[in-house]
Amino acid sequence: MSEWQTLYTPCGNVQAWRATPTGQPRGGLVVVQEIFGITPHIRAVCTRLADAGFVALAPACFDLIEPDIELPYDHDGAARGKALVNQLGLDCAVDVTEAAADSLAQQGLKVGVIGFCWGGTVAFLANTRLGLPAVSYYGARNLPYLDEPAKAPLLFHFG
Repeated sequence: MSEWQTLYTPCGNVQAWRATPTGQPRGGLVVVQEIFGITPHIRAVCTRLADAGFVALAPACFDLIEPDIELPYDHDGAARGKALVNQLGLDCAVDVTEAAADSLAQQGLKVGVIGFCWGGTVAFLANTRLGLPAVSYYGARNLPYLDEPAKAPLLFHFG
């Protein structure tokens, strides 16, 4: 089952796409968006994770700036997405990720973080700053933070 839920964060309230497995969950995963928002691709990732037995929760970080942003995967979408992530900032994105992880942990789930592109950097920082296991897919902004030590299992994927 998939649905939107409200997530209360230190930066403000956001919607989060939640995909729940049938049966007993194996754990919880926070899925951190790319610069394009909670797109059909990110929702499909959540569904695949739920099919594998995980509760997947993808917070719509851009809701803090403007609700319901879903940008196209083109030049204009990328330009707008870059401007939005710069306005939002990584610290606030990590706070949103922490709120999502806490929400899952309060349900008794072991929690990890997975993120893509900009979200890959947020996932990396969730590891180094929050101690959460994380997977960073092509973390576009990781380089300035590589001196921060990992505090939990951490995996990087680059194409």
